[in-house]
Amino acid sequence: MNNNKDNNELNHECDISNADVSNDIDNEEDNVNDTQNNAQASTNNEDSNNSSNESTNTSKSQLIQQLQTLNLSIGTIYVILIAIFLNLEYVYGERLKLLDQLNGTKYSENQSDKGDNPEISNRMFLYATAIFLLINWKNLQQVLATDDNSETGLKNKRKAYNSFLASLLIFIATLINRNNFTF
Repeated sequence: MNNNKDNNELNHECDISNADVSNDIDNEEDNVNDTQNNAQASTNNEDSNNSSNESTNTSKSQLIQQLQTLNLSIGTIYVILIAIFLNLEYVYGERLKLLDQLNGTKYSENQSDKGDNPEISNRMFLYATAIFLLINWKNLQQVLATDDNSETGLKNKRKAYNSFLASLLIFIATLINRNNFTF
């Protein structure tokens, strides 16, 4: 009986150690699966991060390009404002000459000659319209490069074309007007 009891204890201990070994193997398989899943998730995250970084870089470069365009537009608007002030100075000088003739005074003699202001301002307007023409040309090229044939895409193409055409006509009008400085 003792023998039987010892055998039962041994069998029980073997069952326990087999269960422990089986649990250890299962745990190791789970660890291997977890490691593989983590590696795959890491690879997926890296792929996602890479495409996210690429789209971020693309959108960042687009944002930088838009910022450069806006900065160029702001600088060009300053040029237009200076040209407007030059024209105002010229018009006030001409008004002063007319007032001198009407009143028999000689106040305009104390003023500097503003005769070149219209030509200078016209060149400034020509420069500004050329800049806006180039901006609208680039925008038209970008819009036409897309294959978006939806209603919104077609509307954007029409807007870009109309903006370019308007800039071109203003540029041509400024070119034509450059020699009309006498009143």
